[in-house]
Amino acid sequence: MRYFTPLHLDLTGRRLLFVGGGRVNERRVLSVVESDAEITVVSPALTEKLKSLVDEGKIHWIEREFLPSDVEGADFVFVAIPEGYQKVVECAKTKGVWVECASDGNLGNFIVPAVIRRKHLLISVSTSGQSPKLAARIKRAIEELLGKAL
Repeated sequence: MRYFTPLHLDLTGRRLLFVGGGRVNERRVLSVVESDAEITVVSPALTEKLKSLVDEGKIHWIEREFLPSDVEGADFVFVAIPEGYQKVVECAKTKGVWVECASDGNLGNFIVPAVIRRKHLLISVSTSGQSPKLAARIKRAIEELLGKAL
């Protein structure tokens, strides 16, 4: 799959649905929590960090398994669950909602790159979903090159 040049989106007021409350979606939520988006996580359980964001009122938690109606009104869906992810992706696509699937990067219609943020500098690193570990290594190398310069 070929992806268009990375986009940097203003998520203010957008509804983001995260299916799965584990470490992968924790990283994703942490990367957007200050974006003024409306963030909902659907999952029977959450990481401790995600629970603290719920307690702080920064995100909303629906404590159960995914239902197709969860996609209603969402602008973007992020899926990170070990089983049943195909159903979530299909449901989102059927409703015309952009969806990213960590469980199988080829299923969704966008991917999340490794990102470096330093004040107004934003660097995205992607291997088009083929090697997230390589993208993470390249990100770390760039961070080392930048040091504390910014």
